[in-house]
This record gives sequence, C-alpha cells and structure tokens, in this order.
Amino acid sequence: MTPAPHFTPAARHHFRSLPRPTALRVLATLTAVAEDPAGPHPDAAPIGTTPGLFRLRVEGQRLACLVRGGELLVLAARAADLR
Repeated sequence: MTPAPHFTPAARHHFRSLPRPTALRVLATLTAVAEDPAGPHPDAAPIGTTPGLFRLRVEGQRLACLVRGGELLVLAARAADLR
C-alpha cells in the first residue's frame, strides 16, 4: 500500500480548489508514480538529473513532485492553459 502523498502548503491549496473528478485523476496519477517511479507513466516526465523528481501533467494541471524512500511530496501545482 502506498502512503498518502504529502503536499506543500501552496500545492495543498491548489489541489483543494480543483474540481473533484480532476482531483481524483491527479491523485490516481500521483499514486501510480509513487508505487513505481521508474515505470513508464504517460503523464509524468523526469525533471533534470535529480532522481525521483517528476513533472506531471494531468487535465491541464501541472505538478512537480519528489519521490524518495517510498514517500511522495508534491512540491508545486498550478493550472496551465495549454492553448
């Protein structure tokens, strides 16, 4: 079982403002990345050369997260207009 993700205060504020279906999809993606950080994830891409640092794009939301020792920390989140 994967532990619940931890959020920085700013990321928590943004996450709580999301519509429920979007928040659930983001949470499902975060859980998948936390369970297997090295696996293929269509919504995730590594950031730089730092191990465990990922960028996620889910339904117009962008998140930066860090996976270390089985724990997931969401560092930043924001809405992104991709048009």
